[in-house]
Amino acid sequence: MAMTMGATPASQIAQRFANALIQQVCIAMDALEKEARVASPLAREVQAALEMRDLHIDADSYSTQGRLYDCLMYSDDAHALTVGVPRAIRFLRAFWSIAGPSGLNTPLSRASKQQIGVCVRWLGGTLAAGLGLVWIPREKVARAASPPSVRVRLSTARGCGSLPPPPHKRPRLNSAGDTVLSHKQDC
Repeated sequence: MAMTMGATPASQIAQRFANALIQQVCIAMDALEKEARVASPLAREVQAALEMRDLHIDADSYSTQGRLYDCLMYSDDAHALTVGVPRAIRFLRAFWSIAGPSGLNTPLSRASKQQIGVCVRWLGGTLAAGLGLVWIPREKVARAASPPSVRVRLSTARGCGSLPPPPHKRPRLNSAGDTVLSHKQDC
C-alpha cells in the first residue's frame, strides 16, 4: 500500500505504523475466523465462493480476498467492515488484543467519537438502526430533562437568542425561490 499523507515524514511514519497495526489485527482476526469456522462452518456455497475469490484474486497486504471482514486505517482512523454480528465481535476482540492495553497499548479515541455501524445523528441523538440502538450524549440528556425555562436560558447562553422557531415559522421559499421568512440558522 502506498500512501503519502502530507509533506512531513512524521505523517508517513504514522501511516506505516497504522498499516503494520492493521496487518497484525488481520492476522489475529484470521486466527479467530479459523477457530469460528471449525465450530460453525460456513454454508457450502459461501465457502465455495470465498475459495473461488481466493483463487482468482491475489491477497492484499492484510489477508486473502476470501475474508468476510475488511479493515483499513488512515493515520489514526480505523474503518472496519464485517459480515454479521458474531464476526463484528470477533473483530473487536482481535483489534483490542493488538491495539489495547495487553497489546501495543495505543491511545484509542474517546468513547463519544467511536462509531459502530451506520449511524444517523439527529437533534443530538444517534441512531444505529443495524444494531437496534439509540443513544443520547449525557449533556443532551441533562438539557432535555431540564424544565423549559432552563432550556431557554441555556439556548440564550449559547448566543442563539432564542430557541429555533416551530415548523410553521421556518424559512420558506416563494415561487421565485426567494426566502419569505428566515431565522438564525445556527441555533
